[in-house]
Amino acid sequence: MPEENEEKHEEVLFAELHDNDKIVLETENSVYTFTLKDGEKRLGMLEGGRMRTPREAVVTGVIDGETNTAFWGNGVRTGGRALFFVTPPSDDVEGFSRIVTSTLSKIRVEHDHDRRAA
Repeated sequence: MPEENEEKHEEVLFAELHDNDKIVLETENSVYTFTLKDGEKRLGMLEGGRMRTPREAVVTGVIDGETNTAFWGNGVRTGGRALFFVTPPSDDVEGFSRIVTSTLSKIRVEHDHDRRAA
């Protein structure tokens, strides 16, 4: 049963999210959770999929799940493949890695209670 602060969506616009909101992205085989820390920069913590530990990441949008060529950068939506740039798993490596999920089948947003209560 969904929590009171949780909403299911087919499409989530980045402009409608706030710091500390969580986006839960489900594919056929994986679940990713992205906790937004800086909405303006789309920066947050990503966990799930094949990653063993949460990593700092930037979410950029989705690639069309059918053509793999069209990019939509205003948010995430079912039928697309989310695109993230993540920091390396250790301080010994510099740069970023790209993570592209499988096709998204479900999206949930969990809004931060503290921000809503203020």
